[in-house]
Amino acid sequence: MKQNEKGLSEMRSMVNGIVDSMPFAMLLTDQDGIITYTNTYASRLFGYELEQLHGQSIDVLIPSRSRPRHEGMRRSFMDNPVSRVMGASREVRGRRKDGSELAVEVGLNALPVDGETWVMVSVYDASARRQAQNEAAKAQHLAQAMIEAAPFSIIATDLSGTIVSMNPTSEKMLWHKAADLVGRVNLLQIHDGEEIRLRIQELSHAQIDNAGPQDFSLFVAYASHARGSGQEWMYVRRDGSKFPVQLTLSALKDANEGVSGFLAMAFDISERKRADEYIQHIAHHDILTGLPNRVLMQDRLDTALRRISRYGNSVGVLLIDLDNFKRINDSLGHHIGDHLLAQVAERLRKAVRESDTVARLGGDEFIVVLPDIGSLDNARRLAVKLLARLGMPIRVNEYEFRITASLGISLAPDHATDSAALMMYADMAMYEAKRRGRSQCQAFSQEMAQRVARHHELEQALETAIDRNQFWLAYQPQYDVATGKVVALEALLRWQHPVWGSVGPDQFIPIAESSGLIVPIGAWVMRRACEEIGQVRAVLGEPELRIAINVSPHQLIHEDFLASLNDTLQECDADPRLIELEITETSLMDSVEDVLPILTQLRERGVSIAIDDFGTGFSSLSYLIRFPVQRLKIDRVFINEIEQADSQATVVSAIIAMAHKLGLEVLAEGVETERQHHWLQRQKCDQAQGFLLGRPMSCADLIDSLQIQRSLRLN
Repeated sequence: MKQNEKGLSEMRSMVNGIVDSMPFAMLLTDQDGIITYTNTYASRLFGYELEQLHGQSIDVLIPSRSRPRHEGMRRSFMDNPVSRVMGASREVRGRRKDGSELAVEVGLNALPVDGETWVMVSVYDASARRQAQNEAAKAQHLAQAMIEAAPFSIIATDLSGTIVSMNPTSEKMLWHKAADLVGRVNLLQIHDGEEIRLRIQELSHAQIDNAGPQDFSLFVAYASHARGSGQEWMYVRRDGSKFPVQLTLSALKDANEGVSGFLAMAFDISERKRADEYIQHIAHHDILTGLPNRVLMQDRLDTALRRISRYGNSVGVLLIDLDNFKRINDSLGHHIGDHLLAQVAERLRKAVRESDTVARLGGDEFIVVLPDIGSLDNARRLAVKLLARLGMPIRVNEYEFRITASLGISLAPDHATDSAALMMYADMAMYEAKRRGRSQCQAFSQEMAQRVARHHELEQALETAIDRNQFWLAYQPQYDVATGKVVALEALLRWQHPVWGSVGPDQFIPIAESSGLIVPIGAWVMRRACEEIGQVRAVLGEPELRIAINVSPHQLIHEDFLASLNDTLQECDADPRLIELEITETSLMDSVEDVLPILTQLRERGVSIAIDDFGTGFSSLSYLIRFPVQRLKIDRVFINEIEQADSQATVVSAIIAMAHKLGLEVLAEGVETERQHHWLQRQKCDQAQGFLLGRPMSCADLIDSLQIQRSLRLN
């Protein structure tokens, strides 16, 4: 007995040394299936402490449902103890201490001990391998499903290019059943033969008449080349029609990394090509008119200019701006304006040569590039022709229009040889055409450039004129025609430059408006006028004396205008009822819809509104009714001629009568003679101003003058 125990102890020591280092579970059971030994891996695998399995039946490691079958297999093994493996061909399940199961492979080896047959059980965790097998099967199934469902063509070929498989999308793209092509057709045969021939010829530098299966290796070389990867090719459908695809060709490799065939993946890019073409079109064309836009025009102009140095030709640029187009949009709506612009574009396009480019720059501005125009006279003749075409009646719905335009001309190389300068000079010439009365063309000249330089010089000086105290206000009195009493003063901005001297408002006001400087300048005028009128009222004892201040639409529509006006009125303790804002008829009609809400708010606050230079613009009776206006100021042009021209006198008389019917007061500007003054009295004109009654003067001089007039009246 002691000898057996010693032998068993020695055996256990020997087994411990061997099996504890094994990367699988090892258990020793006696002939009744009782566990007598386990290695460390077994305890980890089944979740037991090292000694907890000792003395337990091997059944504790077997799911209960499998125990009857296991008992039969154990007895069979004990009857014929031949080493065997279980779980390799069919799944064998093991049971952990926590009840969870795992897939295992089991090796059984008989071990004779003192005449008994014990069993050395080797247990391999098959979970990882089974999981890997399952995942591999799933991956293969998924890959096949993806191939079947892929929205692009997948075609596999053998080494010679013969198609061996294709997915359903390939059938739809090529209008072929797989059975028509698999094993029968070379991949090259679904390609555009001419394209294949040219590309293979490009790669091989050899003359190829017809590309066939024998050239498949060259096709593979081209398609696999860096420059060919993912390139655009043409596939051919069953009916012979062609369509573009993005093709990627890759090698199929076997287990030994040898090439066994090729895989052609192709995306039908027909829609993308159409979309790209559309995107390219809209990126380079105006959506409304279909004309080239600035980008495409610039490219064509640059191309034409590059030809000058080579061929010595001339390039013309015509810049066209429609006159008073904003009024159409404001009065009839943008939908009418858009239809009109489309017809204007079509007229321009039809009036030029095939080689010329008509482009829309935006809004109502167009440009024409004239390569090889020959001379400035040729460009001028075409400009006159375009203006004539535009002047012909255009009908949009129930409206008929006669469009006029201002057109500027520049010529390369006479005026400049770079596109930016040519466009700038054409723009200068266009503005010169507007300055001269519109509806005409002007060619660029150096005098224009000098005028523009002067413009920039004045603009820079204007930026610092307020800070340097170069502005001051002159005041011209406005008189009641019937009583001769001063009822208001008009504030007139003056600029005294230290170098240039007195700069006329006609020179700097347009520059201030175009640059945006009119906003801070206008705010300064408003504040200074409110301050100085207060002084005049106090000295003269005329608390109801009104102050008239000229404003620009640029000021009115500025977001801070109303807030700035409120601050000025409050800080100067000024009564808004005694403030009158004058806006010229022309500028008012150019911005009706933008200005009208502001004028309404001003009137609600008590501020009076006057239309200045009335009669020079194109306002209609409907606008006069809509505007919250209290006074019309008849332009001096009409007053100057009432003595000589009956027609002018009739117009002025009609304006006065119309205004009175509308409940408006009338002020005549530019009254310079007694006869004019007496005539206005007979027509019952309300107020007048002009050199006859009083010239513009500084605040101090005005106070002195009015005090003298008062003294004379009293005496």
